[in-house]
Amino acid sequence: LESIQAALAKAQAVKVDDPASLAQAQALVAVIQQEKAAVEALLAACDARALGALKAALAEASKLGLTGDEVSLAEQEAKAVEMEQECVASLVAATQSEDKAALDMAIEAAGALGLKGPELEAANALYSKLSAANATVVKLVALSSSDSIEAIAAGLSEADGLGLQGETAYHNCVARQQRLQEESQLLRDLAAAVASEDLAALSKLVAACMRLGIATKYPAEMTRAKQAASDLEAKKQVSVALAKCTVAGDLDGLEVALAKAEALGLGNSEGVLKAKEAKVEIEATRNAEMVLVEAMTKEAAYPGEPTRIVALQKALEAALEGGGALAASDRVAQAKATLERHGATSDALAKVRLAMATMDLGLLNLALEKAITLGIEETEAIKDAAAFRDELAAKEEVLQAVVAACDTLEMRAQGRGGISASDVEDLSELLGRSGDVVAELRKGVHARQIDHALSLQARMLQVLRCQEELAACEARGATIDRAALHKALSDARELEMDLDLMVPLSRLLRELDAEYQKGREARDATLSMDEAYEEAALRARVRNAKALEKKFGFSNCPALRSPDDFAKGVLNGKRRLKDGMLKWQPTLIPRSLTDLDAENSKVSVQVHKALLGYMGDKSMAFPATLAQDVLHKGLEQPQLRDEIYAQIMKQLSSNPAADSIAKGWQMMCMCVSTFPPSQDFELYLIHFMHVQKTKKGAVRNYAQYCHRTLDGILASGASGFVPSVEEIQAYKERPPVLATVELVDGMLLTEGLPVTPDLTVGKVVEICSHLLELTDTRADCMGIFVYDVPLDAAVALVDPDADKPFGDLERTPRPLRNEDFMGDVIVHKARQKRDFKFVFKRKIFLPDHNTPSEDPMFSRLNYLQAEDEVLWQGKVPIKSEATVVKIASIAYYLAVGEGWALKTAQEMAEDQDTPLVGFLPPNSQLANPHNSKAKDANSAPKALTDWRSLKTPAQWAELLVARRSEVMATSPAKLQQDLVEAVWEHDLYGAHFFNVHKLSSDSALTAALPFDLRVAFNAKGMWVFDTALTVLHFSHYSDIYRWGGSSSQFSLVIWSHATESTFELKLSTAQAADMAGILLDYINSIVGANLNPAH
Repeated sequence: LESIQAALAKAQAVKVDDPASLAQAQALVAVIQQEKAAVEALLAACDARALGALKAALAEASKLGLTGDEVSLAEQEAKAVEMEQECVASLVAATQSEDKAALDMAIEAAGALGLKGPELEAANALYSKLSAANATVVKLVALSSSDSIEAIAAGLSEADGLGLQGETAYHNCVARQQRLQEESQLLRDLAAAVASEDLAALSKLVAACMRLGIATKYPAEMTRAKQAASDLEAKKQVSVALAKCTVAGDLDGLEVALAKAEALGLGNSEGVLKAKEAKVEIEATRNAEMVLVEAMTKEAAYPGEPTRIVALQKALEAALEGGGALAASDRVAQAKATLERHGATSDALAKVRLAMATMDLGLLNLALEKAITLGIEETEAIKDAAAFRDELAAKEEVLQAVVAACDTLEMRAQGRGGISASDVEDLSELLGRSGDVVAELRKGVHARQIDHALSLQARMLQVLRCQEELAACEARGATIDRAALHKALSDARELEMDLDLMVPLSRLLRELDAEYQKGREARDATLSMDEAYEEAALRARVRNAKALEKKFGFSNCPALRSPDDFAKGVLNGKRRLKDGMLKWQPTLIPRSLTDLDAENSKVSVQVHKALLGYMGDKSMAFPATLAQDVLHKGLEQPQLRDEIYAQIMKQLSSNPAADSIAKGWQMMCMCVSTFPPSQDFELYLIHFMHVQKTKKGAVRNYAQYCHRTLDGILASGASGFVPSVEEIQAYKERPPVLATVELVDGMLLTEGLPVTPDLTVGKVVEICSHLLELTDTRADCMGIFVYDVPLDAAVALVDPDADKPFGDLERTPRPLRNEDFMGDVIVHKARQKRDFKFVFKRKIFLPDHNTPSEDPMFSRLNYLQAEDEVLWQGKVPIKSEATVVKIASIAYYLAVGEGWALKTAQEMAEDQDTPLVGFLPPNSQLANPHNSKAKDANSAPKALTDWRSLKTPAQWAELLVARRSEVMATSPAKLQQDLVEAVWEHDLYGAHFFNVHKLSSDSALTAALPFDLRVAFNAKGMWVFDTALTVLHFSHYSDIYRWGGSSSQFSLVIWSHATESTFELKLSTAQAADMAGILLDYINSIVGANLNPAH
């Protein structure tokens, strides 16, 4: 092909002009190319062994007339592929039909052809499986007669794996396995029945073995089972015999049966043991019966003889204790009847004696009837009792008359019109006419009835007198005496009288009380403060003591309506409304609680609606305005005051909501600060508060506050002041409290001072100044301090701050800012569970204020505070011994008084009641005092000296005695001023100290400070000391750039003149707010003094 193509190319190149030859050559090229393609197709089909491609290629080669090796090879390859496909088809068909012979021939043919592939593998696998199944079936046939359950189970498992469940041999093996399992279970049940000695089960199982025909197969097991059944049958018969003999009480039969049981080895069985016990009981019963017969015989010979009755009782008890047939026998019944008759006779005679002793006619009649029934009416004792009964019947007639007269009188006394003298005369005449009989009746069981009659007579006579007094008061009209009317109504209520006449008189008394209150207020205005206080305190003590009586309980108040009147006109829930008249209710009341006229009753319903709104029981807007409305009504309409208090008491009774209770008590607090109740109602209101004070938590605190405030307004009258909306809303922030304030020396300034929620410390300072009648203009420098009372080591209390960084620091007196609220302080301390006290003393000390005062009380307060700081706290160290002696001699004289003149120096030194050392300052003046011109005081100071240890008490006493004449010749007021002047120029006079821990060490100055420090503030500035009061640093307020703190830290940014830079001093303390407050107070005071030099 290539040669011809090359020649054609050359011919074309040289342009041969022979078209025929060129055409012939080109046709030859085409034929040769077809033949070449056919040969390539043959070779490709052979390589692919594709039968279709081979046949197509051979057909093309035949068409072209090709012969040769390629054609022969292709023909052979096509024949081989066709034979292989036929073999594969035979393998697939034999596999699908699971024909073992066809599989054998197909596999053999495939081997001859050298054929491989999945069809051959599947055929070989199936052939192996079919061969194994045939072997397993043969095995199952052999196992169907085997006695080995395990071998059968293994064969069945193998057959399950080969899917031979349908083979007959498989089913035979399953049946054989079930039969063997049934036999095995039967043998196990036989063994269990033998072991448990269950005769019924054993009999059934033996019968089952016989029925299955396996008795000969298991001879040993069957023999053992039959023997066990025989033994159990014998034991059963013995047990039945024992039971029958026990029930029948057959002692002889019981002994025979027990012997058989012993022979069978049943000696310790439960049945035999019970039989033995029964034998003992039967023997005891026979003995008891013999004793009972003997006792009955002897009692019949001597009826009622005590010793024989006792013997019969014992014999009967023994017979009954034995139980059984003897207990139900006729002999026992006869013995019981004998003893019952004897007991009935004795009881009848005893009741006769008791009735005669107590003169009880009813009991005596019953006892005599019983005696007749028993046939002993002819005995002397019964005849005497019959005669006594006739006498007693006559007395009973008198008693019944007295009781009837009492009932009649009490019924008439319940009428609202009262009683008449003739009503009482009937009872009095009867008691007088039957005096001897009444006296005798009073000694017996009827003493209570006679005493009641006598008491009723006396009380009704009092009621008559009281009615006369009330009638006289009514007759006087406008000239009525208030005290007489008050006494008459009080006596009537004491006697629980409820008369129509009392209603208008009670209203009249309220009007007179209002006039009296105005008059008393006018009279009190003319009294001195001490006289007015003493009189008010006396009235309060009498009033509070009387209010403790139970008769002043809320429900006993005569001003209240009756429940029927309160619920009048209500149809639905009337019973519930009546029962809850004096208990909390979230709905409007139908009318007033107290007996008011129709117009005021309508206003009372409006008051109750406002109360519901304020207390949150009814959703209403502006609750503070609602409270104001109630207070205005009570202040402006005195006739509504008792109603308002009664409604609040009602809403606080059985109230289930804590928030509503708190709001109700807040309303009560505002009422008792605004207007008093009437004199008729005050004791009932105070009694209510007494009861509430016994409760725990906030209710007790509210009740104490209200009671204290009520005492005040009852003494002073209505305040004429209604709190503003803002003041009412303050109750949400903090509760009202009672505050006790002391002076520095521990003397009480005021105890139980009512502090409303809006009352600031500044207002309390004003009140305290007013109580002390301070007139000095420097009184505004006074303040309230909080002193923490140390925890008592003997009481198991845990300090709430013990685990905090400042927990080891002792708290110093806390100066309160005037803007603080007293209530907040008390609540905060309560939450901390810390005991504390308020102390009224001077807070601000400015140098310009160091002048004597013309106010003796202000001078006294200054003296007490100076004495406290110098002698007791040691905060103002003293420099010279002469000053120490001067201070000590003044303080000692003012403490012991004129008795000092009688004491020698030795007696002063040895006096244990008034130790001299306590009047000596504990510390000397600092060795390195502050130089007011310097800005820092950081040079190393020396330690303080303890004046008390420099000399003995005797030596100090001699020094004080040397000044005694001079001191005692000076007036106490002048001495007090001398002591104050001796210390008021001191740098630390009036300083407020705080114990702190140092936290910062980021500067040379703070790094040099120790961990434990004391910081003080006064008019000069801020001082930093160590714990021995050695000055470590001082700064004027102008050098303190910033300050602030948290609950546990206080920080100051201070200018240092030495380094001409600022440094930060961080301190750990629980009094950061107190430090910031006093610092700011001093700065404001200094600035204020500079702006107003005259002040």
